Amino acid sequence: MNSETITYFWLLLTTAFVASVLGSLYTRRRRKPLPLRSIRGYQLMPLAIDAAIESNARAHISIGSAGVGQASTLTALAALTLVYELAERQAFTQNLPIVTLSDPLGLAVAQDTLRRAYLTRNNFKTYQAYAAMWFPDGERSVAFGAGIAALQGIENISSHLLLGRFGAEIAFVGETSMRRDTVFIGHSTQLEGQAIAYVQSDAALIGEELFVGDAYLNPNNSSAMGRVLAMDTLRWVIIAAIIIAALVNR
Repeated sequence: MNSETITYFWLLLTTAFVASVLGSLYTRRRRKPLPLRSIRGYQLMPLAIDAAIESNARAHISIGSAGVGQASTLTALAALTLVYELAERQAFTQNLPIVTLSDPLGLAVAQDTLRRAYLTRNNFKTYQAYAAMWFPDGERSVAFGAGIAALQGIENISSHLLLGRFGAEIAFVGETSMRRDTVFIGHSTQLEGQAIAYVQSDAALIGEELFVGDAYLNPNNSSAMGRVLAMDTLRWVIIAAIIIAALVNR
């Protein structure tokens, strides 16, 4: 990595940080939550959790093979943030979501995420560590897909929310959801998984939409709203830079 690349990297990082801080300050000063671009997946997620509460069923949330301490760490952390927001929404009840994943270290983090959600609602007695489940991944990813699809026949599951890193195995869950008329919201940072999720799910998150979930699920979170503003600002800055560079080099 040459010095010019490093300079651009730090410039972009500084711009993102400044935009995030300014966005956070701006949203704190507003009396009403900042209006955001409509994303159907985030519109359906609260409804899926509410339906699970009303029907005394369980929502299934999976982050797939996204793992902490790996190349997919950011994906895992973003997905676990959504796990917290969704679990906290129902943590006042005796209902527990099922969280599945394939990273051993992530299993402990997922258990702690659920624990914090139920502590926040002063309902720790409902929390059970076994609500977070591990399934194998890697070359045996079929076992992961078949395993979480089989949960439908074991548990009373009302919705599948797959948010993280999945390959073709996501099709097992999509097929099960269609057969049993279960709500399915999908996302994957892998191209094959994202393609299947887009076709089979009731609503799919696409690309970086995963990383703004806390702003959509908790509009009063000024820090999260600031990150959304920062992301949109950087998107337009990069587009403008590309256009200017193209015009200059003509």
